[in-house]
Amino acid sequence: MFFKSKKSLSYFLLFGSVLFSIQCGPPKPEPYLLGLLALPSGSSDTSATFKVETTNPAKDETAVPTNVNITITFSKNVDQSSVAGNITLTQPASNRITSLSASTNNKIVTLRPNTTFDPQSTYTFTLKTGIKDTTGTALTEAYTFGFTTQ
Repeated sequence: MFFKSKKSLSYFLLFGSVLFSIQCGPPKPEPYLLGLLALPSGSSDTSATFKVETTNPAKDETAVPTNVNITITFSKNVDQSSVAGNITLTQPASNRITSLSASTNNKIVTLRPNTTFDPQSTYTFTLKTGIKDTTGTALTEAYTFGFTTQ
């Protein structure tokens, strides 16, 4: 014999003199502990900040060849459109470099001067905060590095 309660979704079964109660409604919410496990992906793109990781030539390097191209490696992929106008070069007054072409390949920006660097001269590059990663995050501060040619 079945009896249905109108106030809840409980059913009662009567077998002989034993009464069974069967709950048919949604289960009572039980607390669950959910855990998150973060595994490194091998990529620095998960970093919260967008920054310069390395340069080649390295900061303050000496005896750099005069025909070198400059590479700058960032912590995240670079938005190519943000590079133009956001890198400055300070050079000796006698130098002939009038332009730098820039290309990006994911995290790497390569700078190619229109001519060779002068021998035994110091060059300084400043990367401005207008450089952004592909998500729109800008450098948190300007980055300056320089080198001296051989």
